[in-house]
Amino acid sequence: MTKRTRGLGNRGEALAAAYLRERGYQIIAQNWRALPGEIDLIAQTAQEIVFIEVKTRYDDTGAEAVSPLEAITRTKMLRLQRAAYAYLNQHALDPDLTHWRIDAVAVIVRPDRTHIDHYQDVLQW
Repeated sequence: MTKRTRGLGNRGEALAAAYLRERGYQIIAQNWRALPGEIDLIAQTAQEIVFIEVKTRYDDTGAEAVSPLEAITRTKMLRLQRAAYAYLNQHALDPDLTHWRIDAVAVIVRPDRTHIDHYQDVLQW
């Protein structure tokens, strides 16, 4: 990963966290790591714990670029699910009794504006 890519990813995660906070999510962890993989953001709502994968792209063409979500492969989804189980287990939360889901946030950064889409419960895709 290049310095520019890492910087863009960090910017996207910060924008996604701010977006979610504005919508009532409480961010409880960022870049949480476990053996199965990393979870970009972990948030809590009044009802559930939300594990969030953030994908960021820079688009200076003005055309609709390839969606950042296309980078979330089946393998990535399985890794996210395993990491979510690891988080729940580490915090003594029963995955069958705890309300939780995995969301994705797509951030497209353009020179004149940023566009953010939030997709809930991506395991149901």
